[in-house]
Amino acid sequence: MMRPQGSIFSVKNKSGRTVYKVEVSVGKRADGTRRRIRRTAKTLVEAQEIRIQLLSQKQLGELSEGRNERLDSFALWWLRTVKAQEVRPATAGDYEDRYRRVISPFLGNKRLGDIQPRDVAEWMKALSSTYSVATINGARRVLSMILQAAVAFDHLQRNPISAVRPHKALVPLDSDCGAWSKSEAMEALSAAKGNAVELPLTLALMLGLRRSEILGLRWDDFDFEKGTLTISRVRRDERTLNQDGTASIKTVTYPPKSASSRRRIPLSSTVMAALIGHRERQQSKGFFRQDHWVFATHTGNPIGPSRLSKVFRDFLKEKGFRRIRFHDLRHSTAHLSLEAGVRIETLSQILGHSRIDTTKSIYAPFVEAINSEFTERLDDFIGGTAIPHLASQEVDFDVE
Repeated sequence: MMRPQGSIFSVKNKSGRTVYKVEVSVGKRADGTRRRIRRTAKTLVEAQEIRIQLLSQKQLGELSEGRNERLDSFALWWLRTVKAQEVRPATAGDYEDRYRRVISPFLGNKRLGDIQPRDVAEWMKALSSTYSVATINGARRVLSMILQAAVAFDHLQRNPISAVRPHKALVPLDSDCGAWSKSEAMEALSAAKGNAVELPLTLALMLGLRRSEILGLRWDDFDFEKGTLTISRVRRDERTLNQDGTASIKTVTYPPKSASSRRRIPLSSTVMAALIGHRERQQSKGFFRQDHWVFATHTGNPIGPSRLSKVFRDFLKEKGFRRIRFHDLRHSTAHLSLEAGVRIETLSQILGHSRIDTTKSIYAPFVEAINSEFTERLDDFIGGTAIPHLASQEVDFDVE
């Protein structure tokens, strides 16, 4: 029978005398069952004193079995046993990879009960000489999840990371990162015409699509008569970590991660022009099929994330554009559309955010006007008039 925490009950010992048992619950084992500590007292008064002492030690975290466990041991167990059941394999692999690379070398050998806010702050400071603010904060989120799980399993009384704030990015005005300006976006769209990067750049910049969404597109996702695109799947790299820590990477196809990510988007004239040009070039090469991938090699195989990123980097370098990440095109979409007067509610739907608060928290500082709609305003703002390109123009995603 399960007894309440801090309970006292009497039993008969072997000699027939009455003694008092004090029982305090002090956490959970790895299998989820409760762990309890019992002490024996000769008198009720002594039992009451023991109960007070045990509860005080518990409050201070001194009775937790797990507080002496190494962070590495608990983190890898929790990531593989608990978290892996809640997220996609690619996400679970990313979490473990980030833990092994960025967290474990600094904190992995520490006992859970010894990790203090000061240790977290010093760890984040040490990372700042090597990693970007985004990477540091991403690792902080992973560590926070792990330590919060340790709290849930009663190994810790509180999460020590809660006292340490995320780092803030201090970006100089001439920094080579972040969203493109209006002039940069217009020049890039013009320079990309006829280039292998034209359509992915246009979809990312004009519609705010993620790289994984772009790579997941098939031709039958587009309704040319209605002028719409339906996001039905994503393609991304999935990292699988073995027990020894070695990793294998493969590109996998998933449905969109949420209901809001599965969305229908109207196409502007700029996007339609790039689509038609891309389709004609595939047709001229003889590997176009309505039910096949939009971004494929000459053999019809879909290209992977790393290949698209390389094509984008090569384009920036060749044309002399400021280098940004491919994902920064999505940020450029948000900044420029808000500057053009697109309502933030409309932008949130276009980007596939599950909550408008997400959009506001990221992009609200860039809101300057609230009017009109997304595709028309942004197309007028940076797209301009575009015409389909000739089928003779080259498009080649194959590796030479």
